[in-house]
Amino acid sequence: MRFVVYGAGAVGGVLGGRLALSKNDVLLICREPHARAINENNGLKMKSARGEYSATLRAASDLAAGEVDDDTCILFTPKSHDTKLCVEKLSKLAPAGVSLVSFQNGVSNEEIISEKFTNVHGGVCRMTCSALQPGQVSFRRMGRLVIGKYPKGSHSFPKKLAPILESAGFEVSVSNSIMCDKWLKLVVNLQSGFNAIVDSRDHDSVEFMDLKVGVLEEAKKVLKSEKMRAKSCDDRDLSVDDVIKELKKPKAPRSPSAVRVNNSTWQNLYLKRKEVENGYFHGPIIEIAKKHKIPVPFNEVALELVTECCKSKLGPGVFRAGEVLEKINLRGKDR
Repeated sequence: MRFVVYGAGAVGGVLGGRLALSKNDVLLICREPHARAINENNGLKMKSARGEYSATLRAASDLAAGEVDDDTCILFTPKSHDTKLCVEKLSKLAPAGVSLVSFQNGVSNEEIISEKFTNVHGGVCRMTCSALQPGQVSFRRMGRLVIGKYPKGSHSFPKKLAPILESAGFEVSVSNSIMCDKWLKLVVNLQSGFNAIVDSRDHDSVEFMDLKVGVLEEAKKVLKSEKMRAKSCDDRDLSVDDVIKELKKPKAPRSPSAVRVNNSTWQNLYLKRKEVENGYFHGPIIEIAKKHKIPVPFNEVALELVTECCKSKLGPGVFRAGEVLEKINLRGKDR
């Protein structure tokens, strides 16, 4: 099986790099500076807590005709706001029946992809990956992947792909209800905005934990109102209730890691990119909340502040936790 990682940034780079290290044929389709650096350095530089190494693979800024055949698996990893454009371009170069796995955040991408492709699968990546410099990616430790046929059910392809991903070092589960897994990841990702915009000096504070608990508890109410399941296929991932319990536990201050890894929201703000994809996390929660008249000030303020940081190019870590809590409390009083 050959692999094309389409839209390879941090997550796509780690997926493709690890597959290449386990002797798979891998092509990364990524931003031009990233592709150029990989090719000039004879590989993708990868950094983890266990060391640094280089993965030998090919990289290009565009997919050429003939690169995708019946034995190709496409790992689809662009930002959610680029999905429609990427699907349109890809559909002109790849057969409709190609095996495609969307390792993207949010819950709307697979539906868009299915408008052009027939063999679509969902993927969840449970590890934080960073790509701040062209030609390099970093992660602390190997994580967990969940894959499954979209929108649900059993299929032979995820079962074929799972051992290949396991050989690359990932823990892998195959889900018969992949959208439940993707909804769970969406709820967990609701914390990412606060992780990115709040000053790191506050990340061990009670106020910061209150922000994260608040955004999750709102989501829990909203999903219950819609009878939407956000659940791990095999209970290996923490439930929303488990995550909330962990956040509420007293914690000792964290020691700095030897490998600095920040979530995708932080990276987008740090790199002053034009868009963030947090609307694909908070947006569905806010939309369902409006339908059921459920107040969600934590989600609303989180999305507004992240969007403000992006549009004004403020960068990450510009708010104090208490300041954000005050904005949320004022929003609640205004209702």
